[in-house]
Amino acid sequence: MKSEFKNIEEQTHRIMSLFTDERLYGNLISETTDEDCIDQLEQNGFIISKKGSIGNKAIRQNILNCLERDGRKTPLGKVWDILNTNLTNGIVEIRETNNTCKLILQSTVKCGAAQHSIFASVWPDRTGDILNLQVLLSIASDVAPRNTFKIGPLTIGNPGKYIGLEGKINPSIHITGYDPNDVANATVNYSDLEFSGLYLPTGSHISGSAALKNTTAPKWEDKNDNTIHPEWEQLVRDLTKMSNSNGNLVTDLNNALRCLDAATQKWVLPEE
Repeated sequence: MKSEFKNIEEQTHRIMSLFTDERLYGNLISETTDEDCIDQLEQNGFIISKKGSIGNKAIRQNILNCLERDGRKTPLGKVWDILNTNLTNGIVEIRETNNTCKLILQSTVKCGAAQHSIFASVWPDRTGDILNLQVLLSIASDVAPRNTFKIGPLTIGNPGKYIGLEGKINPSIHITGYDPNDVANATVNYSDLEFSGLYLPTGSHISGSAALKNTTAPKWEDKNDNTIHPEWEQLVRDLTKMSNSNGNLVTDLNNALRCLDAATQKWVLPEE
């Protein structure tokens, strides 16, 4: 697949055009709209601000700084280029928070209440030299209330709103063949993708300790044999298809970012 952009100036111009006051990008909207539309957008997590506002310009500049500095692409900018060019089954979005940026990746289709969904995100660590990767399995809202378990005497209700994996992208060794004039032939890999734990709807996190990842997820069972139950790490790896600790980011996300019918997967949460 040959890139349609001939040089870095064209690529940079394209990126900057996405952040004009007239364009929607990431979670920033500056179009004039009516109150009902604004309410709906805000309920879905978008930020609405007046066209031409200082806030718009500051967010836009912060995002541009995340992608390119001193005329050169940052590690996050290179990954954005590669994913935006080569990812066929997912949408790439950039969000800016507290002067840092995060790439959010999700399926090209909206998943239903009876479907699990898979998300991923990439963001720089404090040094900016290493990128963090997170893959989250979001449990279908129709079946999530059944997903409970106990830690000692304590019952954890709906603990697996998200079940996660986290790894690293070291740009110096994991991004290869990058040429801004031919991004389609670049490769980005990841390493050390490990079970990171369970995330409650409240935002609390149950860490993916060695003990937890090898603990049975008791309410989950094999769809063909209700006596077989997965371990937590096995569950998230099987359903996301992110089975390895190391891999090709584009290839694996093209397989992972999708909607899963909760009732037909290898592991199911049966009705109680």
